[in-house]
Amino acid sequence: MKSIKNIYLLLILGILCLAGSGCSDASLSSSKPCVDNLDCPLDKECDLDTFQCVDKDLPKPLSVIDLELTPVKGSGNSTTQSTIDLEQVDNTNEINLEVVSAELLVGQITSPDVMGGIPGTLVATRSPDFDNRKLTWNISVNESGDFETELSPGVYDLLFKPSNREGFPQISLTGFEIPAEQSPDLSYHKFDNPEQDPPLVISGRVLEKQTHLEPVANIKVEGITNQGLRTSITEPDAQGYFELRLPFSRYVEPDGDYQDVYPETIDITIRPSNSEVRLPTVTVPGVELIGTELGTFYIGDVPDTVVFSGVIVDKRGRPLPECQLRFTADNIGNGTFSDQIESDSTGNFMTPLPMGTYTVMGVPDLLCEAAIGSEIVELTAALTKNIQLPDRAILSGTVTDDERIPVKDVIVEAKRLSTVSGVDDGVVRTFEVITEADGHFEIPVDMGRYRITMIPSAEGGLPRSLPTVAYVLEDYVMDSSATRLAPPTVIQGHVFGQNGAMPLCGVTIDVFHSDENNAYLIGQTISGSVVEECSGSFAVIIPGNLLSQ
Repeated sequence: MKSIKNIYLLLILGILCLAGSGCSDASLSSSKPCVDNLDCPLDKECDLDTFQCVDKDLPKPLSVIDLELTPVKGSGNSTTQSTIDLEQVDNTNEINLEVVSAELLVGQITSPDVMGGIPGTLVATRSPDFDNRKLTWNISVNESGDFETELSPGVYDLLFKPSNREGFPQISLTGFEIPAEQSPDLSYHKFDNPEQDPPLVISGRVLEKQTHLEPVANIKVEGITNQGLRTSITEPDAQGYFELRLPFSRYVEPDGDYQDVYPETIDITIRPSNSEVRLPTVTVPGVELIGTELGTFYIGDVPDTVVFSGVIVDKRGRPLPECQLRFTADNIGNGTFSDQIESDSTGNFMTPLPMGTYTVMGVPDLLCEAAIGSEIVELTAALTKNIQLPDRAILSGTVTDDERIPVKDVIVEAKRLSTVSGVDDGVVRTFEVITEADGHFEIPVDMGRYRITMIPSAEGGLPRSLPTVAYVLEDYVMDSSATRLAPPTVIQGHVFGQNGAMPLCGVTIDVFHSDENNAYLIGQTISGSVVEECSGSFAVIIPGNLLSQ
C-alpha cells in the first residue's frame, strides 16, 4: 500500500496546481487522496490501486451496501468501513468482514506559559466518510496535558479545546497521519513574546455607547477567527479594556514539517457574564487583525428592564406546569437578547426583560398534549399576559408487510428536524409509539418537518424501513406506500481481525444503503459468540428488494 505521507503529498500538489504553479492535467487526476472509502465524498469511492477518490457508477445499484464496523473500545481494533455488492457475493450467508487494527495516538499539550501541560479535550476528525458524516473521537487530555487513544489508520484533523478558556484559546492541527513516527505537535507559542510575528495577543475596549463613554460591568468577550477557532474568554477591566489570546492552525507539510497559519479576521462576541445579567449579546463580524489593537466596541442604548409575567396554558385554558419558555428579541441595544425559563408547578411564569419586541416560544414536555407554539409580544411596560399553546397534530398510519398484512409491535419513530419551512428553531425531539395488533399507530406531534422510521421487533423477522419525510401542519395520515415494509432477507457471516486474524465478538455492524445525497441505516446487529468460544458470527436482516432490482 502507498504510504499515507505520499497520499497527503498528492493533496498538497493538487492545491499548488490550483494556485497556478503550472502542473499538468495528469497531476490533477483526483481532487482528493484516500486510504479507504471513509476518506471520499458520498458520490466517490477509493481506488485502492491509486489511493485516490474516483467517481462512482451512479445511480448506485440497490444491491450495493456500505457497512460500518465498530469494535469494542480498547480491544486494539478500530472503526472500519467496507462496501459490498450483494449481487456479486457467491453466498450471502458466508460473508467475512475484517476490522482493521487500531494505532496508538499519544501526545501532550504544552505551553511555555505554564508548568507541565494543559488539560482539555482533543477532538480527532476524519471526514468526509462514505455517507457524508464525520468520524469523530473526543479524547480526554488530563491535568498534565497527556492524552492516549486508539484510532484507525488515516489522515486526521485535530482540534484542542482547553478546559481553561480564560487562559488559552483553541489550537488545531490539520492533515496528521496515523500511524505516525512521532506525536502530533499541538504545543502553544509563548503569548507574551514580543518577537512573535504576528502577535498572539490582541486588545480592545467595550463601552456603553458613543454618547455615554462608560465601561460595562458583568460582560465577557471572546472571538471566533476566520479559521473557525475560538479565542480565550476574558472579562474587561474596570475601564472596559480587555485582552484576547488568539488561536491558530497548524498543518503538516509534505516533508513532515509543520507550518503555522494565523487568523486574518475575527468575529467579536460581547455577551452577559451570566443569565442574570439583562444585557444584549453584541456580535461584530469580520474585524480585521491588523496590529494588536481592535478598537472600541459599544453595547448600545439598552432600554429599561420591566417584568413580564403570566400563565402558560393549553388550548382549553389549562395551565401547563414546568413548560419551557424562550424569549428572543433582535434589536436590544446593538445586539440581541434571549432568556429561557420554566413555568412553575401551577403554570405561572415571571421574568425581567429589557423593553422591546419579543418572540415568545413555549416548548411543553414531550408527553404533554399541547404543542410547541409562539407569538409576538410588544413589551413597552410591565406586562401580565397568558401564553396559549395549540394542540398537537396526530400523525397516523398503518404498518403492513410487503403483502399488505398489518404488522404489530413495530416502533414508529418520528424525529422532528425543523419547522415546516425548514428553519432550525432549536427544538429537535423524537416521538415514538408501537403499532397495535392491526398495525395502526397514532402519534401526537408538534408542527414541523419529520423523519419517520419504522423498526419492527426482532421476533417479527422484518427489516426496518427507509426514512420517510413528512411535513406536519395538521393531522397527517401517512400513505400506505410509506408504511409498507419491504420483504426481508438475511445476510450473515463472521467478523475477523485484520488479515483474517482471530474472530471478533461485540463488534457493532451498521448496514447502510446510500445514494449521492443520503445514507440510510437499513440494518444493525452485533457480532456474537457461543458460550465458551467467540465465533465472530453475525446475522442481520435487511430489505430483500436490494437483491431483486
